[in-house]
Amino acid sequence: IPVSIEVSGSYHNVAVFFDKVGRMERIINILNVSMVPDAARSTVLNTKCDAVTYRFKGESDAPPPKK
Repeated sequence: IPVSIEVSGSYHNVAVFFDKVGRMERIINILNVSMVPDAARSTVLNTKCDAVTYRFKGESDAPPPKK
């Protein structure tokens, strides 16, 4: 299940966000991270990334049997 994320904040705040995502009970991979300063010499970063999580496909998710 892919999710596009955009966050703004200092480098430390973005790192804390990623740390909290990493501590979630569900497996979440952060991919394609891009950090760009808000303005020249700014300490605020505009960060874009893709988060990908997975879900268990049980028997109820299987297609119905063909007759």
